[in-house]
Amino acid sequence: MNNRVTKSMSTAVRQFAFWVANKSVGYPLLNNTDYSNIINEPSALEMTFAIFMNNLELDGDGKVLNRDYAGKRAAQYIKSYFDCYSPLTNPTRLRKIFCNYVNESY
Repeated sequence: MNNRVTKSMSTAVRQFAFWVANKSVGYPLLNNTDYSNIINEPSALEMTFAIFMNNLELDGDGKVLNRDYAGKRAAQYIKSYFDCYSPLTNPTRLRKIFCNYVNESY
């Protein structure tokens, strides 16, 4: 059994980190949202990556199947964090974004 992260997952996470740092995540959802301060908001940054990772799906070989969808879900969180007028700030909707699946144990 291979316990290493697959190249596909590594690439997806690296690409997502680049998008966050480059302020290009969630295009076009975040076009009018200034989230450049996310780097200075450790909890928001952590939650953004947690949402991205919790929404990734892999096939049997460890290939990422839905990188864009996971990025969209993370972008929805960023939008709700930095734009208090966003319709995404509805607590029920946010709970669905945060809790893609239940009872994850670490």
